[in-house]
Amino acid sequence: MTVLQGKRQVREAGFTLLELLMVLSIMAAVLAVAVPMVGLPKRGMALKANALALAVQMRTLRAAAVDRNLEQAMVVDLKKKRFWVAGNGRVKGISSQLSLSAHTRPQDVVGPSAVRFRFHPDGTASRGTLIIREGARSARIAIDWRTGAPRIAWSR
Repeated sequence: MTVLQGKRQVREAGFTLLELLMVLSIMAAVLAVAVPMVGLPKRGMALKANALALAVQMRTLRAAAVDRNLEQAMVVDLKKKRFWVAGNGRVKGISSQLSLSAHTRPQDVVGPSAVRFRFHPDGTASRGTLIIREGARSARIAIDWRTGAPRIAWSR
């Protein structure tokens, strides 16, 4: 806006309505492209997050077994896709888009679709492998019975 002051013209600072509308339209276009991309899960993230959560729980139980001098166990329900610490009421879910299978000793099968991974006070563990699949990708969590350490092997 131009204002006459004496013999000179003075232009006031600010933005015109047209400039504001241009900036808002550019912002709307950027948001229209960016917002849908934020909501899309990255491929393989459910597999990675769940495999890491299970391995962390196993490491925690191994440490607790050694620390408390008391066997600790984690139960995984392969069909209902959930897991929990034996003797603890808190059940944690596993993503429904994943499929689960396990290889354990017969004495560690604790139900029609549930298996148990045991961690002993001396640091050892029961033998066992938990396989998590998401399409063609998989994570194989194998427990070294001598050290009780879970190791994740990734495949694509």
